[in-house]
Amino acid sequence: MSEPLYKIKETYLKALDDLVVDDFIDYQSLNDTLLSIQDEFKEKAINIGSYIKNLSLKIDALEKYETEIKKRKNIIKNKKSFLKSYLMKNMIESEIKKIEGIEFDIKLHETPPHLEIDNLNIIPEKYIKIITSPDIISIKKDLLAGEIIEGASIKKGFHLKIG
Repeated sequence: MSEPLYKIKETYLKALDDLVVDDFIDYQSLNDTLLSIQDEFKEKAINIGSYIKNLSLKIDALEKYETEIKKRKNIIKNKKSFLKSYLMKNMIESEIKKIEGIEFDIKLHETPPHLEIDNLNIIPEKYIKIITSPDIISIKKDLLAGEIIEGASIKKGFHLKIG
């Protein structure tokens, strides 16, 4: 069984250290050792990359399935909502407040009062909240241009592309 990738990396780095530390090493054999370790590392990396691509395909398939399920769920939710509104409208118009059944009862309840804003432009100012948020696009642009902005910084990282 082959070694884990981190062990191969450690062996490779140790061999590189040996090159710098000891001047009496046979450079040809060290070079051959590094190449063999490098080949093992690359083979392991390709295997891991293949597995990652396989997982990506599974994720894509699950996301497609998830999309189909969400569509079906929304169709059922819309049907439920329509039928509930239809039943309630007809009970209100018929002035029927309760229907007793064997398996369950259907009751029409009055909802508590709720707020509806009809026209935001004519609401008095004392009832208006102003919410502020940072302009992240401008901050990023200025930071990239070299400007120093307290409380903000640009972070860089890596991502892995397998293609």
